[in-house]
Amino acid sequence: MKARINITLFCHYKNIELIYDGSQVAKPKTSFALDKNEQLLVYQWLKSVCFPDEYTLNISRLVNLEGCKLYGIKNHNCHVFMQTLIPLAY
Repeated sequence: MKARINITLFCHYKNIELIYDGSQVAKPKTSFALDKNEQLLVYQWLKSVCFPDEYTLNISRLVNLEGCKLYGIKNHNCHVFMQTLIPLAY
């Protein structure tokens, strides 16, 4: 909650401002948040990705499709994921 308040104060992102309704506060869904079906598509894509030997661990072994989670990912693999795979998804 405090992070959202700071973002709206300092960065002027209007689409993620907190909504105050009496005594309750609601957080609107951000534009980059994925719903369950979109998450499942990303994890299915990760399950099918292959890399050359010794470049990185086989990320497909770390994917749990039932829980939509990555298990046991190491720093190097995380950097490969962020620098190589995410730009491909866009």
